[in-house]
Amino acid sequence: MFGGPAYAPGGAPLNLGFLFAAAMADPTDPADAVVVEGKRLDPVSASVTVVPVLGLPAATELSDVVDSTPGTNVHALGALGDWSAVSIRGSTLRQVIVCIDGIPLNPDGSSVVNLSELPLDAFSQVEVWRGNAPAQFGVAPIGGVVNLVTSDQKVSGISANFGSFATGRASALLARPGKVDGWLFADAFGTKGDFRYFSDNGTLYNRTDDAIERRTNNDKWQGTLHGRLRFDVGSWTFSLMDAFLSRREGIPGPSGARLEEVRLHTHRNLLVGQAEVSKGTGSGLFRVWSQWRQEDLQDPGEELFLATAWQRDRTHSIGILARGAWSPTSWWTPSMVVDGRMDQFRAYERDLEDRAEPRRRLAVTASLSSPFQWWGHRIFIEPVVQATVRHDAALGTVERVGEAPVEPEQTRVRFSPRLGARFRPWPFLALKGNIGLYHRAPDLLELFGDSGSMRGNPELTVEEGWQADVGVHGRLPENSWMKLDLEVGYFWNSSQDTIVLVQNSQRVLYPINLGKTWVQGLEVGVNADFAEWAGVAGSLTQTTSVNLSEDPTYSNNPLPRMPPLEVDLRHWANLFGKVRLGHGFTYAAPHAWDATGWYVAPSRSLHRVFVEAEIPKGPTVGLEVRNLANVSVETVPRNPLNPEDSETVQQAITDYVGYPLAGRAFVASVRWNL
Repeated sequence: MFGGPAYAPGGAPLNLGFLFAAAMADPTDPADAVVVEGKRLDPVSASVTVVPVLGLPAATELSDVVDSTPGTNVHALGALGDWSAVSIRGSTLRQVIVCIDGIPLNPDGSSVVNLSELPLDAFSQVEVWRGNAPAQFGVAPIGGVVNLVTSDQKVSGISANFGSFATGRASALLARPGKVDGWLFADAFGTKGDFRYFSDNGTLYNRTDDAIERRTNNDKWQGTLHGRLRFDVGSWTFSLMDAFLSRREGIPGPSGARLEEVRLHTHRNLLVGQAEVSKGTGSGLFRVWSQWRQEDLQDPGEELFLATAWQRDRTHSIGILARGAWSPTSWWTPSMVVDGRMDQFRAYERDLEDRAEPRRRLAVTASLSSPFQWWGHRIFIEPVVQATVRHDAALGTVERVGEAPVEPEQTRVRFSPRLGARFRPWPFLALKGNIGLYHRAPDLLELFGDSGSMRGNPELTVEEGWQADVGVHGRLPENSWMKLDLEVGYFWNSSQDTIVLVQNSQRVLYPINLGKTWVQGLEVGVNADFAEWAGVAGSLTQTTSVNLSEDPTYSNNPLPRMPPLEVDLRHWANLFGKVRLGHGFTYAAPHAWDATGWYVAPSRSLHRVFVEAEIPKGPTVGLEVRNLANVSVETVPRNPLNPEDSETVQQAITDYVGYPLAGRAFVASVRWNL
């Protein structure tokens, strides 16, 4: 991640500065706030990092921004535009809620959100909430919330970039605030993705077939269109938003099990209508929304196990939400959020004459928050009680050959109490703490999906966990030559029946409940700006995890895909007021891919650099180099579970579940303010 003066998505000019900014404490107080375009967040006790998007290098993706914040771990499939998803504080990918302007794309962790489907330039800032997210979101995920905020400022412009592996992107943004607020964003992205990588051809003990190969069937083509219309009528504000995505891509498979013909086509649309009102000491919001998603998996060569030549999975969710708040005094502001939702999943198979019956789930959630503030807002305490009722009568049963029908639980009622507190003895220091109980029901794909690469498990049960954290945030008093933020936090999670994906010998993923697990860790974030001519920022996350399952195969192992140490460091310099130079470094320690601890990903150290120049009365042009040292291979022990085996082998440095990491990549860019 880099920063510096540049143009907003679509071209809005920025002030100088390192634009990875960390709001590591209460963002409501000017001494602790990161303010973007005049916005401030509500009082919070949670740890939150706010990253302004404006001015980031053109090759920056949403996954880069999220991964640069403390406590996060992004799982990705290797290259620009590839699938990516985030874990927060050791959570699973479904235990993180991703929102657009507070509207969840995966309510209750109903799916894994692919971050690469969300173009970064569509948003003005990214908020990463770790742990106890504010009650106004109406959700209580075990990990946290990633909230993507759209701009309400006047901006317009175009941007384009092109780089290695035939990768290109073009986008345009038009926003016009006023009595009628209009906002429109369009983006097109494509890549051939044919980078070179090391492959052992799936034979760890045979070095003779090791080779450098070229990635095939890794192309992606994506179009995105987001729009919003907002207007005022008296004390009411009405808005309508639509976000559409169409994506076509090849599924190349891990390096040891390549897939040459498998294709995936994805279409998604989110439609939201909303009304807000504020009168006197009260305020309210009413929202209706609909989201559908369709995935077509094509496997003409029958390369996937358990799959037909063509399969379509269609999910559809509709929901309503009502939120009310009352401020009878300056120190007490109770609020309540109630939302209802219907989820539907239906699978189609071309080879079968009969379509599977749709499976439906109804869910209602109510949250009551009662925050108190005393002593000039130095003390802040927020108790929250959330209750969720899920009715699964319409899910139906699953017939399996040679097995009795499996019928999921019908009705579940779960309570999620949590408590947050913040104490600021001085304006430059804030102390925080949170504790809460969280739940997540298995989603319909985990229960019934059968896409070839993953098979559902209808015997899954609800996962739940306690999460607690304490932290301290300090900020030096601002002066003319330096700004400094420092945050240190400790977190602890204990979960029961955590749902994880395990892989069988045919490389088919199968979700299971693990039993008990715990995770604890330390997260550190720092941001320093020296008179807007240079700066440094970074994060460190140290994590310890243990699988407490009684199964001896998994017992006492670290949890999969969770590096014990991650470091992200970035620094920049501004030359002559028109040229910016930047460098970034990321490190991830070795960690297991699977619950058994057999497959171990080697350590990974990556560098990236960029330069941007602002042409007077013209565009800003730039060049970025990712994976500067072209790191792709590491020497590792042949058998990490046998200390007596001293043999080593060459292993590709991979991202999620064995997908090879792309080598050095160049991206040239141009951004023009219109």
